[in-house]
Parts: sequence; C-alpha cells; structure tokens
Amino acid sequence: AALYAGAPAPAWFGSPHNSSIKVPINSINIMLEICLIAVGAGGGAFAYFSHGSDSLLPSIVPDATALPTETERGPLFAPFNPAPGPVVPDVVEDPNWLPSTSTLVALNGNKQVEVKCRHVHMPELISPFLPGRIYRSSRICYPNNGKKYPLHIFAHGDFGGGPRLGSAYHGFQHDIASRGFVVSMYLSCAIDQLCDNGNGSFLEILKSVSFLETNSGWWDERIDFSAGYSASGHSTGGRAVLMLAALVDNPTKYLATTKYASMITKEQRKSIQKFQAIVGDHPDPVYLSKMNPDLENFVVDKTPTMIVTGSNDRTERKLSAWKVFEPIRSTNKVYVNMLRANHISPLRSHQEGRYIAQFSLCFIDGIPEETASEGCEAIYGNGPDAIQRRLSIAGPGDRNSGDGKVGFLGCRGGKHDDVPAEFAEYCSPEN
Repeated sequence: AALYAGAPAPAWFGSPHNSSIKVPINSINIMLEICLIAVGAGGGAFAYFSHGSDSLLPSIVPDATALPTETERGPLFAPFNPAPGPVVPDVVEDPNWLPSTSTLVALNGNKQVEVKCRHVHMPELISPFLPGRIYRSSRICYPNNGKKYPLHIFAHGDFGGGPRLGSAYHGFQHDIASRGFVVSMYLSCAIDQLCDNGNGSFLEILKSVSFLETNSGWWDERIDFSAGYSASGHSTGGRAVLMLAALVDNPTKYLATTKYASMITKEQRKSIQKFQAIVGDHPDPVYLSKMNPDLENFVVDKTPTMIVTGSNDRTERKLSAWKVFEPIRSTNKVYVNMLRANHISPLRSHQEGRYIAQFSLCFIDGIPEETASEGCEAIYGNGPDAIQRRLSIAGPGDRNSGDGKVGFLGCRGGKHDDVPAEFAEYCSPEN
C-alpha cells in the first residue's frame, strides 16, 4: 500500500524522468486496482504461461504491467461497459485522483523539452467499474511550448492500464512526445480480459481518436489534425496497433466477418486511413489465430511498420517478433532486436522511444521536410544518432535475431538502399 499511497515510484515502476512524482489516491482506488488484479488472477496462482513461451513466468513478478496471459475467460464487453453516467470535466486535475504533470526530457546535447501530461475523460472507453471515469480516460502528453504537433496513439500491454499501473509508461510517453508528438495512451483495457483477451484493444484506439476529433477541448490547441497519425504499442498494445495497420491496408476485408466489424463506425473507418506509421514493440504473436481474430485477412502491405524486440525477451516465443515481421509486405519496414533487452525493457529504459518517434516522423504527412529527413536519417542512416550507432543491436546467434543473424534491418521501399546491404534480401515482398 505504501507504493500507491503517495510514495515515490521505484525505478522499475516508471521512468527515471519522473520517478519522484507522487500520485496521492484514496482507499477506494486502491481497492479498484486490487480488484483488477484479482480478476486477472482468476482466483488461482499468480503465474501464467506467456503467449506460448518456453518458460513459466514467476509467481511473484516485480512489474505486472506487461504480464501476458493465455487463459480463456471470454469477452467481457457488455457487462462491464454500461451507458455513460453524468457528465464529468474533460480534464481532471483533482489532486486526489490523477494530477497533471510537467517533466523536463533531455534530448541531444544540453537541449531539454518540457513535456506536460494531462488526463482526459473519454466516456466511450471500456471500464469494469461504476462510475468508471478512472479507466474511461486517456493520459495525453505533449511538448509544453504552445505549438501544435501530430497525434500519436500509444497502446499499453496487459496489466498496463488503470491510473497507477499505466504510470509505468510515463517515461515512454515522454520520450515520444519530446520529439514532437501529442501522445495519447488510453487507460482502459487495464487487463486483457476486459477487452476480449486483448483482441478488442484496438477499439480503444479508435474511440480515443474519435473523441479527440469530435470533441472540443484544450487539445485543439495542441494537436495538428492536418498531419498524419501514427501509433505504437507494447505487448498486447503491439498486437492492437498491428491490427490497426491491417485495417488501414485491407479495410474492406479485415475483420469484416467478425463481431468487431459492427463496432467500427463509418467515421472511425475514415480516421483509420489517417494512420501512416505503426510500431509494434515486443508485440504479441499476431500470426496465431487466438491472438488475431481474422488471421486469413490480416494483410499489412502498404503502411510503414517497425517491429522492436530484445535478445532477452523470453515472454514471447523465440523468434516471435521475426515471425510477425516476415509476413509484413510493406516495402518500408524495420526490424530491431536490442541486445539484452527483455519484455519489460520499454517500461524501464525505453531506449527505443526516441526511435519510435523518429520512425513516425519519417513517414507521416504534414511535417517540415527537414524534420522528416532527420527522422529517416535516425532510422536508416549511419550518423552518431542513428539507431545502428546508438542502440546495442543483437548479433548472429542471439535470441530473436531474424533467421539466426538479423539484429537490425531497415527496408526503404526501393527508393534508397536497404540497410544493411547484406540483409537486403529480407526486404523483398516476395521473400
């Protein structure tokens, strides 16, 4: 209880950028969080086989944010999503609930960017409780300089939502926002079971975008809606954004014969087409039918897509990320296997955060040409700040290196040389 009662978060629970931030809450919210964990545990031992991995997660883990599960408990949409109650303010800054925060994020050299984060109530999001405003909310972070920036949606992993477990992604959000984005992370779908074992999480992305597009608020002065959208997600969130990519590239067929088709509005289908860059960070195995409700029509052949994993990720199956990457037919795609990174590294060091932003800047419309060029150089170049120079990349023989040897691969759509040249054969859509 001391952790949740206003004590500074330990290093594993968030970000070094904001580890001193205190979030005071009341006992009711503590009980809600405990109830969520109890639902996930299902009354049994707090241990799970992880997405068919080759190891059993420990019964006591230091961070449950990305804890995966394959237990079948069925969809939980309707019983836990009643009609919205009384109107509440769109920005909640009650110090006993979810305060707004400002954090300085270091960039290159001595440059710093102030990132501010605020919580916005979005009534259409999923909530297991009444009135549910804590979970029917999104945390939105942006550079606090009065300018407008493109929208980036971040999708959390299993056990990664809610007012406190979701705080583990604060540093990740800050890293992306500091590079020139308004980053919105929904707090709903706190655990996979609340959103059809994660298969329905993508709907929270669509609801979030719909709310921001159709409701007026302070975000109108922060989001550049004329620019292209981008999205990234961790673990279950990686699955959600890859499903979004399939909706962009195969809109008439993907999910058309599933129950989800009727849950996507005509307006949302228009918004889907504004997404121009997708990043799956340690994503779920969308090549398995239980992790993808329409495997037959899952096609990503146009949208630029980046897949990130780590050589110490034993939560996902060995080479799972490569198996996600290979079927992607987009000619602009990137694979990154970070040396010694594990499944919850995005919560701890989140070194890939800046490159998720740069990858997005490389491909979305509506941004200055110089900014886009800098983004592309960071991903495909060989300068001091390029991904190949700044990140420790796994090598041949390391776990999750593609085909036993590919730790990094940047495919450039035929307009430029693929990097590195010796792995260019893996960029061919026919490969």
